[in-house]
Amino acid sequence: MQLSGEHTFDAPRQVVWDFLMDPAVLQSCLPGAEGMTEVGPDEYTATMKVGIAMIKGTFNGKVKIKDKVEPSSYTMEVEGSGPQGQVSGAGSLELVEQDGKTIVKYSGDANIRGTIARVGARMIQPAARQIVGQFFGCLETKANEAK
Repeated sequence: MQLSGEHTFDAPRQVVWDFLMDPAVLQSCLPGAEGMTEVGPDEYTATMKVGIAMIKGTFNGKVKIKDKVEPSSYTMEVEGSGPQGQVSGAGSLELVEQDGKTIVKYSGDANIRGTIARVGARMIQPAARQIVGQFFGCLETKANEAK
């Protein structure tokens, strides 16, 4: 599954970058996130409750941030598993400053296996887009409050 898009923040690039690098902010903005713990430099374990249609469950996973070019880009590797299947993938984020605003461009590929892939295949991409939208909306609220 591929996912890409962009979101514009009415905030300077460094502010958006700092939020994207803050585990507490990420945990508070990621829908379903129940815990995020730093286990090494730019490496985290995470627990999320995910529900797509009738498939619901808790996923445990790892997130690793690589190839950081502060404050303009990084790549992220993600893997997780739960009773309904496994997810692995990689994505990139690019932060472009334009007229005092920041455009975050994102793209990635995810490999979804197990029951969640077989039963929820048609619903995964719309659900992922909704989660991304909620995540960026929350970050935007935090960025506006930081002004």
